[in-house]
Amino acid sequence: MDTPIIALVVGVMAIALLLIVLRRVMRLAIRLVLVGLILLVLLVGGVVWWWHGGSGNSDRPDNRPGTTRRGNSR
Repeated sequence: MDTPIIALVVGVMAIALLLIVLRRVMRLAIRLVLVGLILLVLLVGGVVWWWHGGSGNSDRPDNRPGTTRRGNSR
């Protein structure tokens, strides 16, 4: 075989291998971007939740019943 034919075959194989590797890398990159977006949304949601007082609402009064004092029955 001639040298240019061998170089052409090796070049085509290298490009095919590169495309396969790049396809897998792109899949992984897209998955990592999606995970990053989910984490960012959760982080922003947590900060907003914390900023607005969390699960307790300080604007409304506490509706727990007060303790009753009993006098001594002597």
